Amino acid sequence: MSKPNFFIVGAPKAGTTSIVSYLGESPEVYISPIKEPHFFSSDIRCSNFTQADCKSACIDIDRYLKKVPLQHLHIAFVKDIANYLELFREAQAELAIGEASTGYMYSEFAAQNIAKFSQSAKIIMLLRDPVDRAYSHWKMNVAAGKEPKNKPFSQALEDDFNKKTKGYCRSHLYVESGLYAAQVKRYFEFFPREQILIIKYENLVRAPEIVMTNLFNFLGVKPVEVDLHRRENVSRIIRFPKFLAFAKKMGVKYVFPNKVISLLKRLLDDSRKYFLSTSVKSELNKKFFLKDIETLESVCGIKFDEWKG
Repeated sequence: MSKPNFFIVGAPKAGTTSIVSYLGESPEVYISPIKEPHFFSSDIRCSNFTQADCKSACIDIDRYLKKVPLQHLHIAFVKDIANYLELFREAQAELAIGEASTGYMYSEFAAQNIAKFSQSAKIIMLLRDPVDRAYSHWKMNVAAGKEPKNKPFSQALEDDFNKKTKGYCRSHLYVESGLYAAQVKRYFEFFPREQILIIKYENLVRAPEIVMTNLFNFLGVKPVEVDLHRRENVSRIIRFPKFLAFAKKMGVKYVFPNKVISLLKRLLDDSRKYFLSTSVKSELNKKFFLKDIETLESVCGIKFDEWKG
């Protein structure tokens, strides 16, 4: 049976879903049908979750694995090695086989566990300006009804950071998920530098062709042409969310062409009301992230000057 040889480890809201979509267009790449199985994050387990959406991702894995072909899911939490390896049973002759669990960045044990599983594995990290990342994360939660629309982003971030009970799927980790230095360092401790590729989210937005060519080369597969203007899992705050949910339930996307669906989403997008001002961003950056960004630069030898403004 095939086993994964590359891992996209996060960060959340930094482009991992888009990267997986792009890689999936290569005939030489196989991605786990559960994009985020979280097998190696042994400190992230369903028994500790309090958030309802996380609990809903704790699927009956035995029942899931009986399906042929395997259904595509965004996230689950697989804890048995035999079940985990079954996720790759449909791989054929692909050269690069992998998965993309964003919890592997936050997890204290994922790097070590992956190294025990495969010392030769390739590690891919997508890092995004930590304030922008937190803001995108917050917008996603507002859209999902997990944060009130009338609470400012800065207050939501402060409140989450000051919670007494925190953790993966117990709090939102707006700040903690963007403190990259210690997270990146863990992977450097278990893998040689040449097996780790760090991608800036900002470069993915500005020059996706270059980023993807470098990524295909890093994985040892031939670059292929993909629709790099297609973005996945974008955080939007939607007007009339009940209407959109009803439209989805009625199968609107199967009736109207993609252009019409895209226009509908833009018309319903209310995100522009939730503008992140330069002053608020600078204040949050200085309070929570600037020191960590400087430490990150010394850890990985990459400059992140655009994040310091």
